[in-house]
Amino acid sequence: MKRITKHTLIMPLLILASGLFISFGTSDALSVEFGLYQINFLGATYDEGTNATTFTYQVMAAVNYGFDDWTLELNPECFGSGNILDASEPYEYVGPDSVTGIYGIKFTTPYVPGETRTVWFSLAGDLSTTMVKVDLRYTCTHWTKEIEGPECGGQPGPPPPSGEGMSPGYWKNQLAIFLGNKGGKLKEPDVESYALQHGYTAEEAYAILSVKKGSPVQQLHKQLLAAKLSTAAGYLSDMDELLEWGQYMVAYPGEFTDQEIEDAKDLFESLHD
Repeated sequence: MKRITKHTLIMPLLILASGLFISFGTSDALSVEFGLYQINFLGATYDEGTNATTFTYQVMAAVNYGFDDWTLELNPECFGSGNILDASEPYEYVGPDSVTGIYGIKFTTPYVPGETRTVWFSLAGDLSTTMVKVDLRYTCTHWTKEIEGPECGGQPGPPPPSGEGMSPGYWKNQLAIFLGNKGGKLKEPDVESYALQHGYTAEEAYAILSVKKGSPVQQLHKQLLAAKLSTAAGYLSDMDELLEWGQYMVAYPGEFTDQEIEDAKDLFESLHD
């Protein structure tokens, strides 16, 4: 491996990070307000490689009040629980919700006062948007309005390269469970061979991916390995140079500041979000 200094690493990281920022910054958000709460639609992006459309929202709690959950309508004539490939945080498919009557995806992690989160979920197919119901609940009170969301009738698009339609985020989040033989649901036949392509046994890969609160370098290694395996599976492409930079940082962490390692970890993690 050629020697790579932190100065040669920083510029590609900044370029890629800027590209990620621009992809969101150019979207015009459609907003709904529930009193002091707000939900903004940030856009829908189709990935031909995974044949999935990702819908992204910014969700904001009031400064002094959190809330319990929020639900986005999915037309039951064309969307069911099996159409949801992945999401950025815990959810459940409701059909219909016992309080609102909405069929759709409910995000169940409560918000604390003043919290803002970017939330996304992926559905199979090349989908467009239409106005759908969105509901926000705080204790015994809930509010329902309309915002842009998935529309029925999208084109199916080409099949994904592997993984039976699973998106990169699902791949990353389930791989450690799968390799640890703990009943993971990842439908990927060649997962051990993907690890071996990068010099890891299944056991070594599981140990790295199952780290919860490790050092900054261990966290970077975890996200780097997820990117390597996603590349081997065909979910990510043109990654050779970036993976090499990440591997150099893991091998020679003393040449980099803690912040540079943290930034690199965040960048590799963002590839799956």
